[in-house]
Amino acid sequence: LPVILTKMGRGLHHIDTALSIAMRNTNVYIDTVGTIGEHIRIAVDRLGAHRIMFGSDWSPTWRWLSDPTDLYSMRKKTLDDANLTPAEREQIEWRTAAQVFNLKVN
Repeated sequence: LPVILTKMGRGLHHIDTALSIAMRNTNVYIDTVGTIGEHIRIAVDRLGAHRIMFGSDWSPTWRWLSDPTDLYSMRKKTLDDANLTPAEREQIEWRTAAQVFNLKVN
C-alpha cells in the first residue's frame, strides 16, 4: 500500500524525520508541498526522484488571503531552486504520481 507523506514533514525541523521514515519504508513517498528547493535536493539525493512527487496543496493563512499569488508557479519555482536534472524533474513532476496511482500515460 503506497503512503504519501505530504509536505516533506512540514518545515525545517521535520525534514530529517520525514526522510528517515521514507528511507526505512519503500512504500512511503513524499511530495513537494510547503518545502524549499534545498530540501527537495536532499530528498532526491537520499531517496531518489522516483519516491518524490510534485504537489501544489494550499494551506490558507491570512498572508495568502491578503496577498494571493499564482500557487502553481510558486511550487514550480521551488523545483527550479532544487537544481534538478531534466530526468529528475520529469520524474517528480508526473512520473512518480503516474507510477504510484497506476495511471496509463500515452
